[in-house]
Amino acid sequence: MKIDKFLERVKQSILLECSRISTRYLNNFLKKYQRFIILGTYRVGSNYLRTLLSPHSKIAMYDEVFNRQKNLLIAAKDPRDYLENVIFRIFLGKPKSAAVGFKIMYDQPRLACLPSPIPEETLRSLAEVWPILKNMKDLKVIHLKRRNMLRTFLSFEVANRSRKYLQNITENSEEAEPIALDYNALLEYFEKTSKYRIYYDEYFKGHPVIEIFYEDLVENCEKEMRKIFELLNLRYEKTHSCLKKQSTRKDSDAISNYYELKDKFRDTQWGAFFEN
Repeated sequence: MKIDKFLERVKQSILLECSRISTRYLNNFLKKYQRFIILGTYRVGSNYLRTLLSPHSKIAMYDEVFNRQKNLLIAAKDPRDYLENVIFRIFLGKPKSAAVGFKIMYDQPRLACLPSPIPEETLRSLAEVWPILKNMKDLKVIHLKRRNMLRTFLSFEVANRSRKYLQNITENSEEAEPIALDYNALLEYFEKTSKYRIYYDEYFKGHPVIEIFYEDLVENCEKEMRKIFELLNLRYEKTHSCLKKQSTRKDSDAISNYYELKDKFRDTQWGAFFEN
């Protein structure tokens, strides 16, 4: 009787291990796609790039997956499982997706989305997101930047005030009233964003990384998209974004204290951002 129970336990152990091995190999087979992230800060054209990548027949593209309370609460339970089995899952959204990616901003996971007080366990768990991404050997990084950080900050301020963050190509553009920018807030933004860029360039040094500038993407979209598709080992497909720029005004027309700020930043490394 004891021998029968022993043999049954051995049988169950073997079946369980076989199941694990089968699942692992099945996952590897069905997850034969390129993982990637769009890395950057807010208002650098990440939505524009996202909507250029999404129409590609071989790409499954997520938005920001660490910027919603619901997503963060799921991720906090097990960030590795969230990334491996929710985001980079066995993906059947498009036939034979060859690349799957999402957007992530420098300051995410965005803890401000969570109700206070945030449990220590949740903070520790979400802090693991970046190391997990760094340790994904097959992850590729599109580091999206904007040369003129003044325009990034201006766009951020205008969007926050109007609560309008996207402009569809079918919508009529409405220019906002000129706004005053705070010198100290602007200086802090320049310094903080510059540090973020340097930090993440170093952080993902061991990964294939491509640096894309928003200005180049707008000026010569096909050229920049070809670079990105090459990074992802995809054939080029001409895609179109459903978005357009929310403002086409000169900075001096959009910022009421533009020339005052220009004088203050004149002899600094940030002076070049004030072009008109």
